[in-house]
Amino acid sequence: MLFGNVNPAGRLPVTFYRSTQDLPEFSNYSMENRTYRYFKGDALFAFGYGLSYTQFEYSQLKTFTRNVATDGRLSVTINVKNTGPRAGEEVVQLYVRHLSSPVPQPLHSLAGFKRVALKIGESKDVEFDLPATALRYWSESKDDYVVPTGQFEIQVGASSADIRLKTTCVVN
Repeated sequence: MLFGNVNPAGRLPVTFYRSTQDLPEFSNYSMENRTYRYFKGDALFAFGYGLSYTQFEYSQLKTFTRNVATDGRLSVTINVKNTGPRAGEEVVQLYVRHLSSPVPQPLHSLAGFKRVALKIGESKDVEFDLPATALRYWSESKDDYVVPTGQFEIQVGASSADIRLKTTCVVN
């Protein structure tokens, strides 16, 4: 890997903060500024970050409908192209973000990921089957999970800090 004979494609499962000053006090149990889901700062290495000796271009984000039922599914497709000098694997990450939830929600949450191997200049469509339950949250008043109706954002990128494409949909 050090000499470029093998192209790395691993991704970080955690966030590396620049400093402990970026984190709340240890005695503070709120989620504010904790994990990639709530962190508003600039991480040293973001959740989902990884190295590669090639580059990938994301384009053509499509959903086959803009509306999904609370018990439905949404098909999301994007095109990924290897625009770099060598073959490689990209880990395409799908995040969701509530835009009109009645309760506070994370900045975004990982809802899926797919690893795709691409030769130099090759492109492939990557499809995600996104269930509406990926948007659920725990309701203390109902003592159960709830899928809120309203607008949400689909984000696709190479890490939680490298979102390349976005679109909005509605749960009804």
